[in-house]
Order: sequence, then structure tokens, then C-alpha cells
Amino acid sequence: MNSYHMRRKDRQITDPEMIGGVLRSGKYAVIALCRENEPYVVTLSYGYDEAGKALYFSHGFGITYKEQTNIIPPKDVDVILVAPKGSGTSLRRMFLAGQGLNSSFAI
Repeated sequence: MNSYHMRRKDRQITDPEMIGGVLRSGKYAVIALCRENEPYVVTLSYGYDEAGKALYFSHGFGITYKEQTNIIPPKDVDVILVAPKGSGTSLRRMFLAGQGLNSSFAI
């Protein structure tokens, strides 16, 4: 897999305090990518427990493809993933029908 760089280095945040502020103030992140010259986006819901030093994701894409997303948590931060075992369209259809879908958990 190719390694990608940040195009706008002037917007890169590397200060841990600033990163913490962004994580505390948000509820989701949108990652824009390109595959075979086709752009697409992935929306990640997340939670950040600053006191417990844990980052929670509702989708494993950001961590699994860290070479593309550059989401690499510090070694002292626990990462917890909860990922549905189905496509987004299946998940939405089942949600609207009042049903659930199996999920995988990883810590």
C-alpha cells in the first residue's frame, strides 16, 4: 500500500494540546481519499476519553488504513473499535426497520 502525505502541511496539527482540543470539540471526522482516481469520503464517529486516554471509533477504517489516513494514536492511548458487520446501506435499512446488526469489538 502506498504511503500518502498531507497535501497542506501548513494545516497539519502536531501539538498534542491542539490535537486534544480538536478531539474534545468534535463528534465525527470525515476523511477524503482517492482510490484508482475515484474520490470518496469515509465518515468516522468517535469519542475521546482524555482522562482515560482512550479513543473510541465506530468504524475500523481510520486505524486499519493508517498509511492512508495518518491516524496513528500515541502509544499511551488505548484504541477501541466497534464496527458493524455489514455495509452502511444494510445498517441504515435495518436501523430504520427497528432492527440491529451484529458488530465486532476490538481493543
